Amino acid sequence: MSRARSTLAPRRTVAPSGKREVLDNGAVLTSLRMPRARHVAIAVAVRVGSRHEPARLGGVSHFLEHMLFRGTREHPSAHAQNFAFESLGGTLDAATSAETTVFSTTVPPKAAAEAIALIAEMFRDPVMAQLELERNVVREEILDSLDEEDQLVDADELTARALFGDHPLGQSIGGTVASLGALREEDLRAWHRTHYVGENLVISVAGAITREMLEACRDTLGAIPRGTRTPTNPVRATTSAKRATFVETTGSQVDLRVAFLAPGVRDPDWPAITMLSRILDDGMSARVFRTMIEDRGLAYEAFGDVDPYLDVSAFSLGAACRPENAPEATRTLLELATKASEDITDGELARVRTRTLFEIDLAQHSPEAHVDLMLGRELDGQSSSLRDLAKRARAIRIPHLVAAAERVFRPEALAIVAVGPLGTKTKRKLGEIARSV
Repeated sequence: MSRARSTLAPRRTVAPSGKREVLDNGAVLTSLRMPRARHVAIAVAVRVGSRHEPARLGGVSHFLEHMLFRGTREHPSAHAQNFAFESLGGTLDAATSAETTVFSTTVPPKAAAEAIALIAEMFRDPVMAQLELERNVVREEILDSLDEEDQLVDADELTARALFGDHPLGQSIGGTVASLGALREEDLRAWHRTHYVGENLVISVAGAITREMLEACRDTLGAIPRGTRTPTNPVRATTSAKRATFVETTGSQVDLRVAFLAPGVRDPDWPAITMLSRILDDGMSARVFRTMIEDRGLAYEAFGDVDPYLDVSAFSLGAACRPENAPEATRTLLELATKASEDITDGELARVRTRTLFEIDLAQHSPEAHVDLMLGRELDGQSSSLRDLAKRARAIRIPHLVAAAERVFRPEALAIVAVGPLGTKTKRKLGEIARSV
């Protein structure tokens, strides 16, 4: 899309120290003054996303995010609104995830108060103009995941369906073409009125912040009605993965996923789980790249990834390969998962610990990184500073990684997904592999 928006947002899991206050309407304001910074990073998060949507309103959070860029009472068109933001020197970005909708920008210090006021306008007085035009834009985004027969071919979305089933975490953040087509302006306004409220807001600012800017936060975002906190629908303990999903479509490669339903960010083992993910895939010397590409030549692209949520996560290993390589690539990804707890060396752990500590050190001087981290403290329920993060990284030992691997890579939590020109023979072999686990 031409505007700076994305469907999926990276989740935040940690936070630095800073000031925290609760405004009169229940909104949380976190701030960190960084004397050496020359700009201000701003993010306003709403505790609502696709996870909170009933089936009949699938995609409403994402569609609403788009519609908020269509103007406000003070700036009644998309052009007027974008022009106002960009005249400050920055650009407003937004992203909808399963659990949050986040609006963010980076601006010069003198423009920070006005930027906050512009964001508050979107929360207070959206005009919802040109709804059908924006619906067409969002529909194009959804169609990008479908083939010419309207069949879902996005491997990540299919993996979510396999792991989470009928739970909203298993559904597309953008909804379906049908659910999008059924949404009306009154649905968007009701969703906005119910969820864009003080109790659901987290405001984080970092960098060369001023007293004037903090007052702007209190005066504008603090004036939004209090409302009530959006409850989170838990993933049932009985939820288990659908073992195998194979989708036949055109193309030259097969997109593979070997995924597991795993603990979420509030779990005590989460720091070890994230470190384990780096053992598997963090650089070209990590296990996935080395095994799949350098040692066995099974794929051009291979990776590991974790999609984290409050109470659960999806831990995936993936690859894109030729159809004839798909069975062996799947077996190899399964081997990497099931043997993840075996033979972890001191050198492997030292490598990922060094890389983690280096990233933490770089974040010390980034207002954007601190804003993300402060949001994470509020949204994910964790409380830690960068110093604590470094301490945790140094404290993790091989037994912690082994225990994390045993909790994550369980056969009963497994889903195997393959999308591409599979053919009958390849699908039969993949089915045999799935049944053998």
